[in-house]
Amino acid sequence: MKIRRKELRNNPTNAEDKLWRHLRNKQLFGLVFRRQHGIGPYVADFYHSRSRTVIEVDGEIHLSTEVRKADQHREEFLTEHGYKIVRFSNHEVLNDTGGVLKKILACVTSPK
Repeated sequence: MKIRRKELRNNPTNAEDKLWRHLRNKQLFGLVFRRQHGIGPYVADFYHSRSRTVIEVDGEIHLSTEVRKADQHREEFLTEHGYKIVRFSNHEVLNDTGGVLKKILACVTSPK
């Protein structure tokens, strides 16, 4: 798992890279986010521990039936263990970064 997380951190998508530039180093209202954080058998693209929020950035591969099923199992596991999940498409992150950041802020600062 550790090797996989390192591979993902070293090879981010353009959307992940762009979003990370806004989340790292407490740039979003002083909030701390982790990138490629392991939770059980899964790796979250981004994670805010205080609110237990998983942020996923999905490319076109997530439109396939097989990947959708895997995403559904992943979401079930995470929600059963008390995590909130918020998903954005690569397109959203690349073309409406400000809107994505507002949604993330609302999600991590709202009560469960």
